[in-house]
Amino acid sequence: MNHIFVSHWSKEAPVAILLKEWIENIFRDTHVFVSSSGQDIDYGEQWEDGMLQALKKASISIILVSKNSYDRKWIHIETGFSLARDVKLFIVRIDNFAPELMGRPYDNYQSITIASKDFVKTFLEVVSDTLGQELKNNIGYEYMGLEIGEIVKEVLRDE
Repeated sequence: MNHIFVSHWSKEAPVAILLKEWIENIFRDTHVFVSSSGQDIDYGEQWEDGMLQALKKASISIILVSKNSYDRKWIHIETGFSLARDVKLFIVRIDNFAPELMGRPYDNYQSITIASKDFVKTFLEVVSDTLGQELKNNIGYEYMGLEIGEIVKEVLRDE
């Protein structure tokens, strides 16, 4: 079983949840941990323990950042934990937050913005390559791009 951790600010949870759905539907034997999904931390469970266990299992950490979420303490903690374990980091910018404004360690990694025309295809190809699983030929990249675009628009409007 492959394990992926998505670090995100709670106000940007809809983006994290959509990425979780995509990955789990496309890649077999892959579990994506999103703390705010309502599926990954049981009620009554200490959320810190659940997150730490997921971080320990992850072979990929997807770090969602925006100009509004970049400075959130838990994003830094989860990123640092992933770096200490030498886990593959994917930095995904929700808005057009410039990489050079992020500082270390984020600006040391190639990142992608969801606003990029080829975001969906590029994102899924990187996940595919990292997991060593081929992508199916019938993926609806255009529809998925519209789907995430709408969710990002809502999230950014609410911030």
